[in-house]
Amino acid sequence: MDTPLVEAVATRWCFAGPRVLELPGAVFGLEEPIAFKVCANPLLVGGDSVHRRELLSGLVALASTSLIPTGHAQAAGTEPRTVTALRAELVRTRVEFDACHYQAVAGLLPALVADGHRLRDATAGQMKERAESVLADAYSLAAFTADKLGDWGLSWVLADRARRHATVSGNPLSVAAATREAAVAMRRAQHHGTAAELLTTTATSLPAETGWDLVGQGSLLLTAAYTHAQQGDTGAAHDLAAEARGVAARLPAWLPSNPIFTASQVPVYEISIHNALGDPAQALTVARGLRLGQLPSAERRARVCIDVARAWHAYGRAENCLRALEHAERYAPEEVRRGQIRQFTLGLLELPGVAPTGLRVFAARTGADASL
Repeated sequence: MDTPLVEAVATRWCFAGPRVLELPGAVFGLEEPIAFKVCANPLLVGGDSVHRRELLSGLVALASTSLIPTGHAQAAGTEPRTVTALRAELVRTRVEFDACHYQAVAGLLPALVADGHRLRDATAGQMKERAESVLADAYSLAAFTADKLGDWGLSWVLADRARRHATVSGNPLSVAAATREAAVAMRRAQHHGTAAELLTTTATSLPAETGWDLVGQGSLLLTAAYTHAQQGDTGAAHDLAAEARGVAARLPAWLPSNPIFTASQVPVYEISIHNALGDPAQALTVARGLRLGQLPSAERRARVCIDVARAWHAYGRAENCLRALEHAERYAPEEVRRGQIRQFTLGLLELPGVAPTGLRVFAARTGADASL
C-alpha cells in the first residue's frame, strides 16, 4: 500500500479474569519464584478453544521433559538432517510466521526441533555449536508463536530453552533472539525492570563485529525501549529508541532485509512506544510517515495497523479503529483473530454512540463476539 495508513484512514473516516502460574525464578537466573499472570486470552472462542489447544499441543511437547516430541522418532539407520537443511527449514518456518500463519508454524516446529536435537547429539565441535544455534532459534520462534497464541506461561518455558541453547552455541544473533523472547515473557509477568535490564545488558555485551551482530543489538534496544515505555519511563524509552536508530544507521548495505531488525523497524516500535507513553498524537504522527510496503513482513505491517487503531481508540474514534483493523486483516487474517486483538475489537463495541458500519460484522468474522 503506497498511501500511509493513517492518511488513508483519516481521509476517509475522520468525519465520521486471570489465573496465576508460578515458575521458578531460576528459570531466568532469579532467586525467587515469579508469579506469572495468565489472562483468559484464547486464540479462538467458544468451541474453537479446542482447536486452539490442538494448535498449541505441538509447542507444549517442545517444553516437555523429554525435549524430543513423540511421533518423530528417527528411523533406524537414517542419518540426522544436516545443519544446512535444518537452517533452510527454519527459514521457511520463519517465512510462515512473518506471514502470520501461526497454525502452520505450530505444526512445523516440533519435527524441526526433534531433528535439531538428534543432530546436536550426533555431532561435535563447531557442528554441534551450529546445531545448538538452530535449536535456539527454533525455540525462540516457538516462544514467539506461543506468545502470539496467548499462552504466555508456555512462551516463558520455551524462551528459557532458547536461551540455554543459544548460550552453548555462542551465536550472538541466537543469543539476542532468545533474550528478546525471555524478556517479553518477563514483561508479561509484570517484571518490566528485570526484563529491561536483561535486554540492555545483553545488548551491551554483544560484539559489534558484523552486520548480523548489529541486527541483534538493534532488536534488543528496541524491545528495551518499549519495555521502559510500558513502565512510563519516557526518558529511557526515547534514549534507547534513539540508540537503536543509531545502530540501524550502521547496518551495512550488503545486509539483506530481515524481519528481526532494520531501519524501518525503528518507527514501527516508536509508534508502540508513544502509545504506551500515552501520546497517541505522536504515535499517529510517526505512522503518517510510514509506508507499509517498505516493512519486511506482513506481521510488521499488521502490527502498525493495530497500533494505529489503538492510537485512534484514545480519541474514541471507533470508525478509524475499525478501518485500521480491516487493513491489518488484509495483511494478516490470523493476527486480528488473536485474543488480545479480539478483546480490543470487543471494546470498540462498548464505546458510547452508534457502532460504526461493519464493526459487528468484523467482530463476528474475527471471533470477537461469540454471540453474533
